[in-house]
Amino acid sequence: DHDAFGNARFVSSEIPYGHDRMEHATYNAAFNWGYTAFDSTLEALMTAFQCVTLEGWSEVMFAVNDGWHTAPSVAVFVLLIVLGGIVTVNIIL
Repeated sequence: DHDAFGNARFVSSEIPYGHDRMEHATYNAAFNWGYTAFDSTLEALMTAFQCVTLEGWSEVMFAVNDGWHTAPSVAVFVLLIVLGGIVTVNIIL
């Protein structure tokens, strides 16, 4: 895989961590193969849509809990599920 300028997009190197970064990167089963992320606006909207449809929202919440404080992240997900998942879906249906 190369970008538009011919540079390699992925570097398989053991420097500086001592293990292959691509083998242990975010593209593995533990991180949902890189699909569940908040790195860009589109990825964040897709992750929020995944939570609103109630499909795998608990795994997303546990991942956010690992990287953020527990109480605010649980509050955000409760509001997202209640307001987004229940109200919005019932209005559409």
